[in-house]
Amino acid sequence: MASAFWFVPAIAYADINFIRQQIGNAELVGTSRLHYMLWDIYDAELYAPGGKWDDRGPFALTLTYLHDFKGKTLAEYCVKEMRKVGYDDETRLTRWETKLESFFPDVQKYDELTGVREANGWTRFYSNGRPIGAIEDAEFTRHFFDIWLSPQTSAPHSRAKLLGLASQ
Repeated sequence: MASAFWFVPAIAYADINFIRQQIGNAELVGTSRLHYMLWDIYDAELYAPGGKWDDRGPFALTLTYLHDFKGKTLAEYCVKEMRKVGYDDETRLTRWETKLESFFPDVQKYDELTGVREANGWTRFYSNGRPIGAIEDAEFTRHFFDIWLSPQTSAPHSRAKLLGLASQ
């Protein structure tokens, strides 16, 4: 009788050389896996210069998806989560959602999306290491990354792990 093995991969780290091309001296700050009900949704990794995150400095957040998702669904999720952390300018949220929908790709299992907060406060996005778009608006950047890094996030345990404040 053959036995069945269920393998749940550990968090697969992003290509540090790619991250360092975006942010010099980048080191891993923390990692987390987002669960929803019975499903693992994505693995998240936060990188910052010297491994020290500062919300005013450059950093990168990589999400490695563990299921397939439509780009439109990802954009809708981002805007929904921005509302949850307290942003309520519906005109801007609609504009940002439209912009995200214009370049967020459909993702398949193990695809990576990386958001880079640049020193100037803008955000550049990459899909599996390839540039896909940017939003040159510091207000967007703050509220976008608040989804994962704000004390008001809907996933506080994940935030603590990303920021290196909780054991993995």
